[in-house]
Amino acid sequence: MFDRALLTPLRASGAWQRLERDLAAGRLPAAALEMPDGLKGLFLWALHAHLGRPVLAVVSGDVQAARLAEDTALISGLPVRVFASRPLTLGQATAASRDLIGRRIATLGAAMMGEAAVTVASVDALLPPLPPADIFRASCVTLEVGQRQSMEDLLSRLSWSGYVREVRVEGPGQFAVRGGIVDVYPVTDEDAVRVEFF
Repeated sequence: MFDRALLTPLRASGAWQRLERDLAAGRLPAAALEMPDGLKGLFLWALHAHLGRPVLAVVSGDVQAARLAEDTALISGLPVRVFASRPLTLGQATAASRDLIGRRIATLGAAMMGEAAVTVASVDALLPPLPPADIFRASCVTLEVGQRQSMEDLLSRLSWSGYVREVRVEGPGQFAVRGGIVDVYPVTDEDAVRVEFF
């Protein structure tokens, strides 16, 4: 992580001054189009520090998004997420896995929970419609050790959230029931979890 003193000359730049005026006037989304690539990570760090809230940066493509996210995280030490784009062709869509869907959901969840200081997305990633925040929030299922939860309610919420009931859980987005045991493979995790009802 670099010294915060680096932010002072950046804030004196014309690009920063224009962005600050747009933000103060409520002109959103605000753009900083003339920023050199090498300074964009520093710029996002300064913007997050200035606003004191999460920032969404939109770039032209997925490669640029990954590079900017990496640069921003390296420079700032902030938690930075990439909102991955969905496949655009039928062949790509067939090859796309639940891993991609899981990464998109995890990024949306992190942004909603304030866990991502900066989220970087390509234009293509933002083109498909996203669910309204209240519907997305309602579809998130969170379980904690010792929590009281009816099995029927859990199964109903999993189905409503798009999980598929299977005989045996083998991949993300699936759940299985055996007696008082529910196995769930979250789309946002690398491993399945077991919930026991007794």
